[in-house]
Amino acid sequence: HAVPPMPTFTQWTGLLGGEVVLKALAKGMPELVPACSGGDVSSMMGVGVNPRTGASWLEATNEAVGFGAHAGGDGEDGIMHLSEPGCRNNPVEVLETKSPMFIESYGYRTDSGGAGRHRGGVGVGRAYRFEADAAGICLVYKTKSAPWPIAGGRPGDPNHIVLNPGTERESRQAGGYNRLHTGDVLVNNTGGGGGYGDPFDREPERVAHDVRNGFVSVAAAASAYGVRVDPQTFEVDHAGTERLRRVGAGGGG
Repeated sequence: HAVPPMPTFTQWTGLLGGEVVLKALAKGMPELVPACSGGDVSSMMGVGVNPRTGASWLEATNEAVGFGAHAGGDGEDGIMHLSEPGCRNNPVEVLETKSPMFIESYGYRTDSGGAGRHRGGVGVGRAYRFEADAAGICLVYKTKSAPWPIAGGRPGDPNHIVLNPGTERESRQAGGYNRLHTGDVLVNNTGGGGGYGDPFDREPERVAHDVRNGFVSVAAAASAYGVRVDPQTFEVDHAGTERLRRVGAGGGG
């Protein structure tokens, strides 16, 4: 029940409220509630003049997040936040037809889900290349606090925006307003869910399956899960895994 001068904005207070309750319940009944999701619908709105038609345009879309893991299994990958299941997620073809935006890539974000015996669901990333000057308005929140885990799991990677990745002008930011020029690229990255349980308790074959499917990188399989996976065959190196987990558990050698 926020009252002035506590900061709130449109419906986002209610969006986060449900998971605040879940976090409180997790302190006493961690086996009955999920870890935190990516925590937002990460909306991106573009507006400008379409050079193909000469008319003004405005297109907006919301993105899915990873859900938190739970005692019964992994979190769901890339679905709408639990508070707003009716939000639309516009297809690539619609955005490219109705606006001067080209979608360079759109897919799951490797390593965004929190590690755990059960893995947090991964978020998504959509890269927009603007083919005309425009404004990009990103309503993206929960960018500072990482999605919380349960029972020894690890946090998920939080929501964030990246402008012009891989260039000298690259910048990572939270939501906001940007004047974009022809050729600029804006990437909307959504958060992954928190993990559940000790990552070293996850079966190596499940980790290898995640690596094969792009949910977990080879490097994170080793560092977060203590599982060595062959990057070509995606088979588990059981001897290497045993050494990694022994060292990670403080066994030395």
